[in-house]
Amino acid sequence: MKRGPGHANYIPPKKLLPLMAKVYLAGPLFTKQDRDLLEQIAEIVPKSGHEVHVPHLHSTDAARKDSESRRAVYEANISAIDGCDCIVALLDGVDVDSGTAFEVGYAKALDIPVMGIRTDYRTLGSEGTVNLMIQESCDRFTWSPTADLKMVRLDLEKFLSSEAMRVGRLVRDNVPKLVSKAGYGDISFREASKEEMPKLLKKKILEEAKELMHADWSHEQEEIGDLLEVLETLIETRGFDRESLRMVKQKKLRERGGFKKCMVLEG
Repeated sequence: MKRGPGHANYIPPKKLLPLMAKVYLAGPLFTKQDRDLLEQIAEIVPKSGHEVHVPHLHSTDAARKDSESRRAVYEANISAIDGCDCIVALLDGVDVDSGTAFEVGYAKALDIPVMGIRTDYRTLGSEGTVNLMIQESCDRFTWSPTADLKMVRLDLEKFLSSEAMRVGRLVRDNVPKLVSKAGYGDISFREASKEEMPKLLKKKILEEAKELMHADWSHEQEEIGDLLEVLETLIETRGFDRESLRMVKQKKLRERGGFKKCMVLEG
């Protein structure tokens, strides 16, 4: 079935599903070989139709030496991870680069999917290819000791396709019908079980909260509306009584106050 703009029911894919992933590329920077490999991997991402952020291309060696600039680099990298859809991490080295390990752990804490790539032939012996905590944090792990970029590209494309389509995540109720009507019949959906719903909704709350964090003022109202909608659905799913929730809120207000003064802890 024709899917282009000439199709009677054509809807741009981005209007239905977030088809383009924002990818944060993490990895060691100690050698030219490290940097070259990262940049080779970075070239694969846009060819697959996605956006890539390569941290070391956004800072200088001088910036990493000055204390004030070092803080700015750190905050810029944290902000980039906060705003990404997934992380692709190069895990080469006798042990994983400490900065990369932090970025993987930080992403995992935010429930951001991680793909690990290792082209280093060295292992940790009986302990495995890389540190247990790092490897188990990866949603997908590719080990290619020969640095086979063709293999890396295929695995990377599979990972990015899955994450860009938000496989396993909630979409709005009418999206399946709209997708089918627009001619995207090869995209499948399923109805979640009652047992799955609370966890899926909580993950959706994190997703919407992240979008609100990075929204400019012109989009804040829309993002707040989306967040409230998911919260309302969670309340209904859990069967919470509105009056009970109001009482919990009032109790907190009496004991600790609200947030109207915007009090900030300074130490």
